[in-house]
Amino acid sequence: MSVEPFRFVANVLRAGANKKGSKLWLPNLLESLKDEHGNAVLPIKAEKWTVPKVDGDPGKTAQARAITAGDRKLVQILKKYELPQDFKLFVHPTRPWPSIDLLSVQVDGLPNAHVGDVSVSQHSTTTLRCVVPVTFGHYQDEPKLAKKVGIAGKYSAHLELGISDAKQNPPELTKRTLGKSVPELPHWPELKLNATGGFALQFNALQGQITCDISVSGSGSGRKLALSVVEVKCWSNATTPIEFDDKKFTVDPGNTDFTQLWIDGNRTMLLNMLNSGKATNTFFTSVNTELSKENNRKALATELTNRFHQVIDDALGAVPNSGLYDGTGEGLHPVTQYLFDRLRTALNNKDSALYPAATILSLTDPKLDPYKLPGDVKLPDQTVWEKKLHSIYLKKDSQLTGASNALFPAADMKAIAGGISAVLKLGEITTETKVKTRDGTVKVVPLPPITLSGNFTAKLGDDPDELDGSYTVKIKKASLAIEASITGKDASDLTVKFSKLVPSVALADLTITVKTGGSFDNEINQELNKDTPKQAVVDGIKAEVEKNREAIGTRVTEDARKLIKQNTGT
Repeated sequence: MSVEPFRFVANVLRAGANKKGSKLWLPNLLESLKDEHGNAVLPIKAEKWTVPKVDGDPGKTAQARAITAGDRKLVQILKKYELPQDFKLFVHPTRPWPSIDLLSVQVDGLPNAHVGDVSVSQHSTTTLRCVVPVTFGHYQDEPKLAKKVGIAGKYSAHLELGISDAKQNPPELTKRTLGKSVPELPHWPELKLNATGGFALQFNALQGQITCDISVSGSGSGRKLALSVVEVKCWSNATTPIEFDDKKFTVDPGNTDFTQLWIDGNRTMLLNMLNSGKATNTFFTSVNTELSKENNRKALATELTNRFHQVIDDALGAVPNSGLYDGTGEGLHPVTQYLFDRLRTALNNKDSALYPAATILSLTDPKLDPYKLPGDVKLPDQTVWEKKLHSIYLKKDSQLTGASNALFPAADMKAIAGGISAVLKLGEITTETKVKTRDGTVKVVPLPPITLSGNFTAKLGDDPDELDGSYTVKIKKASLAIEASITGKDASDLTVKFSKLVPSVALADLTITVKTGGSFDNEINQELNKDTPKQAVVDGIKAEVEKNREAIGTRVTEDARKLIKQNTGT
């Protein structure tokens, strides 16, 4: 069974996460996400992110502009205070590049998310690894969702310059002092510039990925699925990964003359600094850091765990008070074992929609209990009074009642390659049992025996006349040995195929009664209730089941798809 059962559950959840109007719709999940303190996780808010170094052309342009504009101002200030003016500005020897602080940052638009193809692999002997790809900005026609993920906030751009003796080459920080206080030069022999303003940007073609580990907590009948979020990250493969909103990019007046000269008429210079490769990396790494903070990962893990439990409970029914069937020790991966035991438990919980009696009594097209034969069924030839009884047909519309008296004992269910083997027990429910069908109706499971009754025709020996009458076959109990493959990535793709459907009836549990209206009915019934005729009936049942094995698989497939989609809202 490997990882397939969990992959199936994950894909059912994915279908719901991508279906607008579903209780599992991902945008609603993300919008309502709260941490352990009850605080909303989204939108992301951060006091400060830092771009530590803006190098390359944007940084060089900022350096050059600051030196060109600042040299003239430096001379003016020194002259104003009657001080020597033989100084010059140069790139700071230890802090040459501009840096940027991003302040009061808010990231909006993350709830507009759509889940891609989920991958599941075995990460360890106790853990499965689930990787969930996400596309942001998927829903472009949903008014309440931002069309793109965006960031808005304030920026504070810093640049430090050194002051050198004019004749010093290469320049270095002057060792001369001014000898008096100069308010415009508080950091002599350094000059510190700081430009501020507001910004807003959007990510283009933003992709994301949530990496989760799935395990099982608890033991025995108290086991539960446990999920932890290992990492959340996003990226863009677009040529232009971020795009600034020009109308929302502002530049505040400079807080000093030097700063004003630096930024005056140089709005583009500042925007290029924010749009530099280093700044772009900071935007992505900072968002990823925020998303992967422990409290946010815990909040997402809690919500995803709840959603997985919800999907499983909706599909199979909640675990009853008696607890989960304990099949540990069967050699399956713990997560697979848990899901298989959930299936076993559901099939043996009369409050579950999968309880065989509830399932059979719920089906209406056609009904399975009572079930009418859609056509004549031919039985094997028999010998009565040393004459051949042949051309035996159970006629169309013969009625089978009691088939809903059915159980799947958990201990008889085994995991096999690609599916399960099980034994369906018929006639084992011997006390009044009520079940709720899918339309909400409460029905009583019929007690044994299982009865097949209707009309028949046959011929005896060479007699050209047809023998006809009514018949009743009663079976106290029976069983059906099953082997089935279960494939499909999700509910829409689910396919059940039976490689084995073999009925078994003890001859002592079967009685046959016929009425022909003739004087020999008692004698006929005595003959028909001998082992050979009874075995012929059993063989006929086996042949009929085998003939319809593929059709039964198709019917089970259709019903399982419908039930899972209906119960999970996918």
